[in-house]
Amino acid sequence: MSADCKAQLLKLNHGLLFLFIELLSVLVEQPSQYAQSLMQVLATLQNMQHLVNLLRPHQVTASDTCIRLAGLTWCICTMQ
Repeated sequence: MSADCKAQLLKLNHGLLFLFIELLSVLVEQPSQYAQSLMQVLATLQNMQHLVNLLRPHQVTASDTCIRLAGLTWCICTMQ
């Protein structure tokens, strides 16, 4: 699941860059028509935020494992 979320985030990031450039061109050429482009950018950002929130439990588990291993290493070093 983690790799799938990362791949989706990468695709959304590329899409966000494209949509942002589109938004800029709309703002230059037709400033009154920016609302639809802005909504697409916001929807993409919301999708990215949702995927990042799905990855948080995996991040907490990995961080907890690192902290426990670092603590175990510290205990072993101090005992010697």
